[in-house]
Amino acid sequence: MQSLFLDSNILLEGMRSRWGLSKAVLSLCAARIHQMVLARHVITEVERALIEVLRVEQAEEADDLLVDYFTFIDKARPMIVPLATIQEVTAAARIIHHLNHAPVLAAAIRARPDWLLSNNTEHFTQTVASRTGLKVATPYEFFRAIHP
Repeated sequence: MQSLFLDSNILLEGMRSRWGLSKAVLSLCAARIHQMVLARHVITEVERALIEVLRVEQAEEADDLLVDYFTFIDKARPMIVPLATIQEVTAAARIIHHLNHAPVLAAAIRARPDWLLSNNTEHFTQTVASRTGLKVATPYEFFRAIHP
């Protein structure tokens, strides 16, 4: 079982789409074929975004989305990485050069997952991967690597 550290955009896209590679990643985690790793920072960000969807859309589908998210988290049993220290965030900010993503990168560096999955290729770059020793990939790149 490989560990997959998920950025918030993977969780949000996977939860909101009917199908796609982010949804496939979530399915593998829910089936516990891969171990999902989440930073506390990512969980907070995702839950805020889902609550905002609920507030804005005020539809039954929005209610279902929140229930589905908590059901998914219960099934996947993620490993939770605590909030990074200020020193860890500062060190990560020197690598990723985008303060908003530094806490996520700091948590990933601490967790040392097999993969860090993100659709944010502008900030989670191969330069970041080489400087941290992490395998950084989009869901597409991840699936291409494990199923060549």
